Amino acid sequence: MGWKLFLDDVRNPDGEFADALVARTFREAVTLVQQHGIPEAASLDYDLSAAPNAFRDGRDFLEWFIAELAYNCKNPDELKLLVFHTSDTEYARRMEFLWKVAQEQVFEQPHPAQVVIRPRSQVSP
Repeated sequence: MGWKLFLDDVRNPDGEFADALVARTFREAVTLVQQHGIPEAASLDYDLSAAPNAFRDGRDFLEWFIAELAYNCKNPDELKLLVFHTSDTEYARRMEFLWKVAQEQVFEQPHPAQVVIRPRSQVSP
């Protein structure tokens, strides 16, 4: 049975991510993936500025995660769902674009994960 990752500095997961492991910072998210492997689902916020010592954001984590999937992971297809939840739809689109570029330039073949942009207002405070 897989696990779920929820990266957000202030919000708590609900709905399909209610049972997710929560990371408040880039470093916490990296640590969770290193400890538990690739999640079956990940929901990522862009803006992590409320976290203490927040020098990196959700896009930085996505860049690290793409490299992990492409180069260090034995079974990258474990990831089935990737959600970008943020109050700034422009940044959500940038994260989606980064994922699309990875499909073309990093992965040997398109990654099968479903990608969803969910406005942050649809995530519980």
